[in-house]
Amino acid sequence: MKRILINTLYVVIALVLGLLLLGPSDETQEPQKIVDQPNFPALTGRVVDQAGVLSPAVKDELEAMLATHENNTTNQVAVVTIKSTGRVSIDEYSSQLSKHWGVWQKGKSSGVLLVVSLNGKQAHIEVGHGLEGTITEDFGEAIIDNYIVPELTKGDIEGGIKMGAQKIVALLDGDEAVKKDIEKLSEFPVEGYVMLFGALLLLVRNFFGIIGQACAMIGVSAFAGGAISLWAAPRLGIEDFAARGWITAALSAILFGLALRGVLAKENKGSSDDSIGYSGPDIDIASSKDSKGKFSGGGGSFGGGGASGKWWSRGSKK
Repeated sequence: MKRILINTLYVVIALVLGLLLLGPSDETQEPQKIVDQPNFPALTGRVVDQAGVLSPAVKDELEAMLATHENNTTNQVAVVTIKSTGRVSIDEYSSQLSKHWGVWQKGKSSGVLLVVSLNGKQAHIEVGHGLEGTITEDFGEAIIDNYIVPELTKGDIEGGIKMGAQKIVALLDGDEAVKKDIEKLSEFPVEGYVMLFGALLLLVRNFFGIIGQACAMIGVSAFAGGAISLWAAPRLGIEDFAARGWITAALSAILFGLALRGVLAKENKGSSDDSIGYSGPDIDIASSKDSKGKFSGGGGSFGGGGASGKWWSRGSKK
């Protein structure tokens, strides 16, 4: 649900930008084509480190944890590191790998794959049908975005993989504390609602004259206030939904006040200039805008869904 709401926000923002630019893009992007079957690594254990990024100690630690979990629950969890997914997306790669290995128990499909692609800087959690109710897509996204990606971004590949695997196992073990934390992380942030509201008001700007201009001012203020709070609150350790809501509201109000002050000052200046007088021809002043335009033995099955995330190494450019 969180990813759906965020995608909706992105769509609205894209629509707003498109309307403000007053021109469609001349370029069209073809949908990604899945070609060729990837060169899958051999199934050598619960931890398959094809990319060679795990030390023997960490690999043994993960193997022991996953083996203990499987012995206690029959759930099969595997960790896979690869250099690249080739010409397929990591979602498709993970789905095909789960079918290629066929490691999950038939009739239960109680398995999870944690896949990390080093060259693609991507992570994916592929969940078998039997565990989709325990590790939902929102939970998978929260694990990747809040536990795996931050460590990978810092360059701690082992730390990110260990933390991701630990959270997956904790969820499957029914750890209520971990579940509560991940539920909180998977909530759609209050700033997102404010930014969505602001983006919608920006759409109104194009259709309703003076009212539209007022809506645009409120919209820009709300969007900017939400964006600032969304960036700052986690860094300040502020997680309470209500507190972040008040912070967003205050920032939006301040920005709106500054914008209104600027408009009024401009209007007053315009009135003062008009009082000087001008006897020449009328001049029509119009504004214009130029638009130019990425983690089943026995036949268990997966739903083809799961959650993915991407990280950027510090200093890298893509």
